[in-house]
Amino acid sequence: TGSTLRFAHGLSATPEWFITKRLDGSSAAVSVYHVSNGVNQYLHLNETDAKVTSGAATTQFTGVSSTYIELGSNSNSNNNGSDVVAYVWRSVPGFSKFGKYSGNGSSNGTYVYLGFKPAWLLIKRTDSTNSWVLLDSARSPFNTVNDILFPDVTNAEFDADRADFLSNGFKLRNSGSGVNNSGGTFVYMAFAEHPFVGSGSKSPVTAR
Repeated sequence: TGSTLRFAHGLSATPEWFITKRLDGSSAAVSVYHVSNGVNQYLHLNETDAKVTSGAATTQFTGVSSTYIELGSNSNSNNNGSDVVAYVWRSVPGFSKFGKYSGNGSSNGTYVYLGFKPAWLLIKRTDSTNSWVLLDSARSPFNTVNDILFPDVTNAEFDADRADFLSNGFKLRNSGSGVNNSGGTFVYMAFAEHPFVGSGSKSPVTAR
């Protein structure tokens, strides 16, 4: 509509991660909301930039509730007359989780508890410019998970150690700025290899 718009998302709880994309070809931006950033802040899935926190951010994602998502006048997600697609998720115990962590700059990296063994993991540094990092157990079935795709560029798959997928979470195995820079802030999106299994302990447990 080009002005404040609310639409029902149909989930049974408040969304924690969603993506919007105009379908009319006039904008390349793929805008991303993450619960750890909150409203009036967003990321671009097709860019390496840090999270946007001012200016256009105030008119992008302006409200999120258990029933609706509210958009401002930003043309990337709410251009007057444009068709826009939205993909919307929430955390489901044993199936999916969305959160953030701080890097420690070590190959003995940060451990993140999920309550399940991940099959698919997407990471983005939010306080600085860096590519999105996509890891999965289909392309890297054994630890250390090292087959990487960067959703924001057209590069072929890149081979470098990044993380161990554990039975109840993941542990970073690289000190690089894209996943584990010391003091850096990172958001993640994770889906389980075996959905709806028991959550288990919050201590690191080796998966393989």
